[in-house]
Amino acid sequence: MSKNSVLVVSGRMMIFRTISVFVLCSAVLSEVTAQEEKIERERGSRFIVEVGDEVPHFSYTTTEGDVVDSDFLRGQVVLIHFAASWCPISTLQRADTQKRLLKRYGDKDFSAVCVTIDEAKDTTLFKEMIRAEGIEYPVVLDTEERVYRQFVTPKGSVTRSVVIGRDGRISYLCDEYNRKKAKEINKAIFRGLKKR
Repeated sequence: MSKNSVLVVSGRMMIFRTISVFVLCSAVLSEVTAQEEKIERERGSRFIVEVGDEVPHFSYTTTEGDVVDSDFLRGQVVLIHFAASWCPISTLQRADTQKRLLKRYGDKDFSAVCVTIDEAKDTTLFKEMIRAEGIEYPVVLDTEERVYRQFVTPKGSVTRSVVIGRDGRISYLCDEYNRKKAKEINKAIFRGLKKR
């Protein structure tokens, strides 16, 4: 075999390898794109309710023994955030709600309710955790997920937020919590308080 023949064969092998790598990368990229599209489709269906819907009626007793009833919340802008004690994002949102939102809007027609879906066997420990976090707004221990399931599907994360306008209609939905979403929640509350 001549030197030129070896170069031609080597060049063909290099082209074959390059094409093989390209085909493999395209297949992987196609699979990733399909997975991302599936996640986006599922994201759209994480809530049973939609923006503009009347808030589903719920009535539940808080960890302090007070009754939270959706009918009593009319005329206020309300943030309901769903959480779990074991979730660090939920802990962050409870703290942000207490330190930022209630500090900013607490003297206006604004209320917050945390609905936690823990399966707490010992509510005393749970109450102590909430007190230790400095949470002063109502916390509902929804062990059977009765309130939770009126708003959301079981897909995705526990941490979800719902802002309800003074008219009793849902004005904002969020299925995660981070700094960007915290700003969006703040804006939704601000807009709701501006409306009369």
